[in-house]
Amino acid sequence: SSGVATEVKLGFGIWNNTEIYLSNQVAWYSRRTFEGETSQAVTLNSMTSLGVSYFFSEELDSNEWHSSPFVSGGLGRFNMSDFLYDDGNSSGSLGFYVGLGYEFAKHVRLSLNYYVNNQSYKEDGNNYTKNSNVMLLTLSALAF
Repeated sequence: SSGVATEVKLGFGIWNNTEIYLSNQVAWYSRRTFEGETSQAVTLNSMTSLGVSYFFSEELDSNEWHSSPFVSGGLGRFNMSDFLYDDGNSSGSLGFYVGLGYEFAKHVRLSLNYYVNNQSYKEDGNNYTKNSNVMLLTLSALAF
């Protein structure tokens, strides 16, 4: 499935090459049912996490901006639910993400992040697990 993603970050740089932030990412998409049909509900995969990004450019020791590849990762609360339809199984669980990217202009980045979650819930006396692996390709601009 494909969809739209949003992300909000609030944080700071502890060194010229390292950022720490609280972030919230949400992927909005239609998913397929077990029968292979597209669901009418919009599914939300959201994650609120504590994350870190590390930039590899050796030129970051100076006070001038330089383009740089980076890696990122985070750990936090993951939630998967249907938008406008509450199936009662939207409780959160622990999730994580890893990613890589490139800052090609000052405060403008392209990144690819992979999110993993296995959310367990109980329904009608049975235990179930919603497995969710999401890949997000994002283009972002930093505002401050």
